[in-house]
Amino acid sequence: MTSSIPVVNNAPLLDVRDLCVDFVNGSAVTHAVRGVSFQLGHEKLAIVGESGSGKSTVGRALLQLHPKKARVSASRMQFADLDLQHLSEAQMRGVRGKRISMIMQDPKYSLNPVVCVGKQIAEAWLTHHPGRKDEAKARALEMLEVVRIRQPERVYQLYPHEISGGQGQRIMIAMMLITDPELIIADEPTSALDPEMVGEVLDLMRDLAKDGMTMAVVTHEMGFAREVADRV
Repeated sequence: MTSSIPVVNNAPLLDVRDLCVDFVNGSAVTHAVRGVSFQLGHEKLAIVGESGSGKSTVGRALLQLHPKKARVSASRMQFADLDLQHLSEAQMRGVRGKRISMIMQDPKYSLNPVVCVGKQIAEAWLTHHPGRKDEAKARALEMLEVVRIRQPERVYQLYPHEISGGQGQRIMIAMMLITDPELIIADEPTSALDPEMVGEVLDLMRDLAKDGMTMAVVTHEMGFAREVADRV
């Protein structure tokens, strides 16, 4: 993926310049992302490209989610007051989920199959607010309502195999929103859903966008980008 996305006029929350990601396997090097630059202010930005172009690779690079064989470099990768390139793993744990959250594209691979979904949402909050379990459950139930889950008390107790794809994606969104992050990265949030569920999640994402949330949406669907984003 090679791209240069125009900058915005206001002071950016995220400033990425000349981002490159290579995957090294012995003497073989795969250049997955080459020279991507963009700025993100308090807005909704869509990063659009065909499957395999490196869109998700960009999002994962920002949060240091790539395996050790990945080689990530940039002339600048600044988020608010933080230089993302030079954070330790301990420092990055304070950023992931709390200040930047990433909605993964397929909940069946992201949710723990042996833990009820409500506890997984609560655990996302407890990671940054340890020891406050009653408050965590109340926050989780509140977030289930925010993402339009009917009967939140009942759904809280369900396991991932007991929920639909659309419910699973909304639960993933709830999990990422519960910490009130400054930035949401939504990685192909509708790619694993059937057309009816896509409409429901699109409506939800559109409402979240109206609430003034800062968001980077990774997608190959121009229609989705048009509905959700301020800029592509």
